[in-house]
Amino acid sequence: ALTREAEKGLQIQEEGLQGWDMIGSILVKPSYMNLHAEALILNEQVDKAIEVASQSILLAKQIQEVVTEVDSHRILAKCLRFASRLSEAEEAARFSLAYARKQGAVSNELKSAVELHDILKAKGKEKEGRGIVKTSLDKFNEGVELPFVQRANHLINT
Repeated sequence: ALTREAEKGLQIQEEGLQGWDMIGSILVKPSYMNLHAEALILNEQVDKAIEVASQSILLAKQIQEVVTEVDSHRILAKCLRFASRLSEAEEAARFSLAYARKQGAVSNELKSAVELHDILKAKGKEKEGRGIVKTSLDKFNEGVELPFVQRANHLINT
């Protein structure tokens, strides 16, 4: 029953994404595509998640939605990690991290650093990953109660 509910939820998301096109709200579509890609990962539809995340990157570039593009690369890295395509995942995560730093997007930088940590850990390079998270976390001076900040703190303190 739970699987049917998840499938129904994914279908509703897909219908909603089509609706964004119909009403002309293209600026928010890449963000929702990212959420959909993450939902697909949770439902073990990794190949479809990779496709959605890749499309999100293309759309974000097209409409010049820089912050969403940074996040889209991070989501793609996560999708690739779940597909055990670790070299590609690392490349996407490093790109997301560099792009976030270039834009001064501190929250996205930290999220990208945490994703890169997870990829590096899977490759047996956890120490390098922790160092990257620490560098990004050191720039973060507010929002310490946010779940991604708490996770980053946990990663460098364990």
